[in-house]
Amino acid sequence: MRTASQSLEEITWLTSNIQSNYPELYQYLEENPLTLPPQPNAPVDRYEDYLESLKSLLRNHITTHKMQKHILPDLAGTLEYSAYRFQSKILSDQDGQKVIFFAFAKGQGLKSHTTPKDALLIMLEGECSFEFPQEERAQTLKTGQIIQIPAHVPHAVHALTNFKMALIK
Repeated sequence: MRTASQSLEEITWLTSNIQSNYPELYQYLEENPLTLPPQPNAPVDRYEDYLESLKSLLRNHITTHKMQKHILPDLAGTLEYSAYRFQSKILSDQDGQKVIFFAFAKGQGLKSHTTPKDALLIMLEGECSFEFPQEERAQTLKTGQIIQIPAHVPHAVHALTNFKMALIK
């Protein structure tokens, strides 16, 4: 059977570990080794109960923290439609490749423009008219479609409904 002194020593070690490695948790501890001074006749149960509660708190925190690290946010919900102008957000810009997220309200669009390299357009929701003005040709794109936009070819986009797209270039 452990002594109160041994339990207090483990409490001190565990509390120091929490303070060093989990400062976000340390601030919520009600007690620490300074508020638990060794008492010659203190019941071992008092320290053992506190030690077990510390261990349980740390286990739960680690489990929850690990789970939260793997939660993948729904990026499509991070950009809202605006009646004033289309919205855009760069999701990634690494190694010469950009991923841009767009939200167009019905009636909004992009005038004719080109891209310096091939790009992929991924329709996330809604419908748009994808136009090739020089060819006087348009195609309606719907949720789930993916198209490749050729480099240096003039194109335009017009929202037939509210729509969201991701562009990879």
